[in-house]
Amino acid sequence: EAFEKVFAAPPQERAMSIDAISYEELQTLYHGDRMWKETLLRLVRKINAGAMHAAATEALGESLLVGIEKPDGGTRPIGIGGAIRRLAGRCVMHDSGERMGRVFTETRPTEAMLQAAGHGGRECNIPLQVGVGIKGGAEIAVAVVQLALQRHRDWAVFSDDKSNAFNTVTREAIYRGLKEWFPELIPAFRLFYSRSGKLFSVGKAGRQLATDEDGLPYFSTEGCTQGDPLGPFYWAVGYHFTLLEVQARHPDVTMLAFLDDTYYLQEPIKGLAAMRTGAEVTEANTKVKSNLGKQEVYGGPACDLSPMPAALRGAPTAAGPASRTCGADD
Repeated sequence: EAFEKVFAAPPQERAMSIDAISYEELQTLYHGDRMWKETLLRLVRKINAGAMHAAATEALGESLLVGIEKPDGGTRPIGIGGAIRRLAGRCVMHDSGERMGRVFTETRPTEAMLQAAGHGGRECNIPLQVGVGIKGGAEIAVAVVQLALQRHRDWAVFSDDKSNAFNTVTREAIYRGLKEWFPELIPAFRLFYSRSGKLFSVGKAGRQLATDEDGLPYFSTEGCTQGDPLGPFYWAVGYHFTLLEVQARHPDVTMLAFLDDTYYLQEPIKGLAAMRTGAEVTEANTKVKSNLGKQEVYGGPACDLSPMPAALRGAPTAAGPASRTCGADD
């Protein structure tokens, strides 16, 4: 069913990779001769079973590197893989997306985690990762924040942004999460991420290996490419043990994440402590660092932000815009 839905009407006008094959061309094959449709199906099954020939894996594992300018002036690197590989990933998301959403919003910190944090035997919130497998995840995150600040007028929300999270999360962290919750997807992950993936850029001389400032080629050796339909899932599954550990250390804090954007809701002192723990544990577990310059606080209508450090955006003594609070009707 997933194959039928994905290949019958794939997204249109998407970028091509090094193989120069488009979604539209694969769609034409799907709707053409029966032999081509069956061939596509066999290829998708082999990719998702991690059973492709090494030479084919090498070709499909190459990515076209594209830089997209971010609102803050930085660059977001996007690795665009082969079209058949990306559509195979879409098939996985179609089949497993709902279960992913349940894992990322229903998994509780274990008793061992709570005991290690000194909170054994007590009630604990569940961290919510709404960026994968949850329809309208961004809207849900906004609604949770708004409701929490309306119900708890003296609370604040702390936002923590990660630096280049998708490309720097260790593959060891991703593998740990897969082994715990999605072991059936390990072969597909290994197929493309147990190797150093070649990256290509486009210049005046055409497509060539991406090189650094010294002219030396560099490769994709950690993380997951943002152009991979499974990339958000790989990030989330590699990050989830961290969310659970941080939640165990701060059981009363409301924690939610939309992929790498993580939010902590509680009274200001407690929320700040949780965000700092999150930054520390994330780096220790995944090697991903928080962008400290983007950490921000936003207070409820009766929230006292005066104890917040000046380095935190939104704090009363912070440079730039004044501290922000929401009114009763926000």
